[in-house]
Amino acid sequence: MNNTAAIHRGIVQAIRWLAPACRLLCRRQHNTACAICADCEAAFSRNRHACHRCALPLETTHSSEVNRLAFAQLSAQTLCPPCIRHSPAVVSARAPYLMRTGIRDLIHLWKFQNRPQLSTLVADPLVNDLSQAATDLGAPESTASQRVLVPIPTQWRRQVSRGFDHTWLLAQAIRTRHAEPMVVRSWLRNQRFRPP
Repeated sequence: MNNTAAIHRGIVQAIRWLAPACRLLCRRQHNTACAICADCEAAFSRNRHACHRCALPLETTHSSEVNRLAFAQLSAQTLCPPCIRHSPAVVSARAPYLMRTGIRDLIHLWKFQNRPQLSTLVADPLVNDLSQAATDLGAPESTASQRVLVPIPTQWRRQVSRGFDHTWLLAQAIRTRHAEPMVVRSWLRNQRFRPP
């Protein structure tokens, strides 16, 4: 048994030497199972200052208008000017990352280069944010078994051209990666074609 293990280890080392694995985003060589290195993940642009209601970033968008509206009326749950003027039908939205730098590159590889196998890599940062989102919304612990993911479906023409429904795959990946039980339901329909 030891000889077999030693032979296997030697074969693995030879393969790594002949064709070393590369990180997905920075293309640096590695010997671990992580496809995205800690440096690349740390460089993901976080949406730290966002509207509590719609998740629109406040740090770059509407900053002068927000200043004019006086933060006194915005309270601890900061809202963007459009949400102050016309409150949307949602209680709260989360967008933990901005579509910049590495996260954008990862999403583009996944969606536009026909790489559905990257769904779990795209889901991982979102899964890490879900617990914080539940805490921020004040969700009681007892509702964990009642969580339902409802992906916003991709328009059928885009599904055909892309080869997969990325929102459905992402919801399934979040469900399997999340520690608490969840179900995925296709309760929504995308009936109209809209330009990207």
